[in-house]
Amino acid sequence: MTIKSTLSIVALLTGVAFSGAAYAQTMVGNHDVSDADMPYVQAHCDSLKLADDDSRRAGTQSDDATEATEPAEGEETMPAEDNLQADIDSRNSSTTVDLDTITLDDCITAGLVERL
Repeated sequence: MTIKSTLSIVALLTGVAFSGAAYAQTMVGNHDVSDADMPYVQAHCDSLKLADDDSRRAGTQSDDATEATEPAEGEETMPAEDNLQADIDSRNSSTTVDLDTITLDDCITAGLVERL
């Protein structure tokens, strides 16, 4: 074999070996999510699902169940939307994907969560 053909083979094998990282991405909405970012996106999708489930249940609760979950007098609580936004902000600092733009429908389409 000549040096030229040997280098061509090495270049082809190197390209094939390193192309696996490019294929190991999942589309969520308009974002290519890498394996490194997937746990953050999965946690974001789980929190969106939980918030959606809670809002669905809140509309079907009786008055007795609502009273039981109200905070005691003088006790401060953070609204669920503020908790969700604080959670998203902390995850956005850890990932390259903008989690603010990923919706529950994007997560369902990607197969990360299921709708009830």
